Amino acid sequence: MAPELAVMTASKSTFYLWKAIVESEDVKKSPFVNSDKIVKKSAILVSNTSSISITRLAAATGRPQQVICMHLMNPLPVMKLVEIVRGENTSENTFNVTKALAERFGKTVICS
Repeated sequence: MAPELAVMTASKSTFYLWKAIVESEDVKKSPFVNSDKIVKKSAILVSNTSSISITRLAAATGRPQQVICMHLMNPLPVMKLVEIVRGENTSENTFNVTKALAERFGKTVICS
């Protein structure tokens, strides 16, 4: 999904904006830059990055406490493991909501 499409399809009713795009810091930051204007203030912003600092990605938004990494393993339907990575400013609530969502997906959560 193009970063622009990820943001354009989000709305004020979005609770959880999850983006899974190419491993490029500039490209991954792009949806976060505009998300503050598009999604509701309580929305959690999620990246699936496996190599880029979630703290640096969170710096692209005005809500770094609501940014987290949820890295699902491939192939998604088969692999039960999900890695959750907090940024420096990720709140406990953001972590708890993300962990609960992963568990609802039937995944085994590990935290880094």
